[in-house]
Amino acid sequence: MLKKHKEKFKTSLIHCADDLKKKAQSLLQDFSTNGPFTSALSADAALDQIAAMRQLLAKLKEEENTLRSNLGIFKIDQPASKDLQKLERELDYIQQVWEITKEWEDH
Repeated sequence: MLKKHKEKFKTSLIHCADDLKKKAQSLLQDFSTNGPFTSALSADAALDQIAAMRQLLAKLKEEENTLRSNLGIFKIDQPASKDLQKLERELDYIQQVWEITKEWEDH
């Protein structure tokens, strides 16, 4: 009976890993499509949008860490999401641009 539940849990974790991958791809795509890439936005609005995206990213990274830990129980190696890493880099770059823009506007 325990073996049956173990396999069920393992299968569930693998499905969760697939779902996480889809969520990461979706979040990256959403950022690419709707990110603060236009000068029509104010610097404050753009920075707020970036902060909101960072919160979503943090939740997914936390979910990823928990999932990787749980998969480790079954000796399943789950590499870090390249989409989440790429999104984090992109957020860093665009945040720098908007912070410089805000600084410029303030002076």
